[in-house]
Amino acid sequence: AELTAVAPGDAAAIVARLDRLAEHRPAAVRPAIAGVTLRLLELGRGSAPPTAAEARALTTAGRPAEARKAWDAVAGRAPRDVDLQTEFAEFLSSQTDRASATAAAAKWREIERASPESSPRWYQARLGPARSYWQLGDKAHAAQIIELTEALHPERGGAALKAQFDEVRGRIETGR
Repeated sequence: AELTAVAPGDAAAIVARLDRLAEHRPAAVRPAIAGVTLRLLELGRGSAPPTAAEARALTTAGRPAEARKAWDAVAGRAPRDVDLQTEFAEFLSSQTDRASATAAAAKWREIERASPESSPRWYQARLGPARSYWQLGDKAHAAQIIELTEALHPERGGAALKAQFDEVRGRIETGR
């Protein structure tokens, strides 16, 4: 009820603060923050296009169809914002449908091209399509990406990323 008293201009500032707050909170708390964020956006939105904060909140609130539309709009307005495109790719990768997995693989390839080789984001962008192809059932293509990355860059971006590459390799090999 108190949210209805928030002025539209104030709502945008509060949404930005909630978005930053959610980023640093445990996953169990984020849906509650997302609910407040979405309510504020409903109050102050009008005909404004969706924001990254809205796309994140819809994702966290478990509303994937609406989140996809918001992410499409947000990412479409900022094609050179690699951070934003990476968030969009992560969203697509988290979905379980074939269209999202296909779109994720394509988005990760764009991010790879936009990232300096051997940077953490570049390794993440190499790993993303491997996961997507595995999800699509194309184990051979997923394995090819992993093997090529390993052959050219045995360190695979350090211990944390190497462990992620190994996890995907294990899934490919075991079929899990």
